[in-house]
Amino acid sequence: MLPSAALPNKFTFTFLLKACVHGFSSSLSCLHAHLNLLGLHRDPFLRSSLILTYAHHRHISIVDHLFRQQTSNDTALVSAYARCGLLESARKVFDEMPQRNPVSWVVLLTA
Repeated sequence: MLPSAALPNKFTFTFLLKACVHGFSSSLSCLHAHLNLLGLHRDPFLRSSLILTYAHHRHISIVDHLFRQQTSNDTALVSAYARCGLLESARKVFDEMPQRNPVSWVVLLTA
């Protein structure tokens, strides 16, 4: 797709990130770079998907480094830490959330 004139959009990256979960983890950093280049890294859904994809592959240090300071990612971070078995980190993010919603409560209780 990149050699053609058509640019990928957020829907394209949704499917590409899903492919990374199912075995193409070597492409994850490249996809992340393209998200940044195209300005799609600001999309909250893609950002959450990216966090969960990194967590699926146990790249929690990348999640910590890149996403921890952005409060809009809190629920995805709680889920990512929980998936990696880091329940204390998940609880810490939850406790520091400025506002909790039903989804964040479900994610914490599921962990």
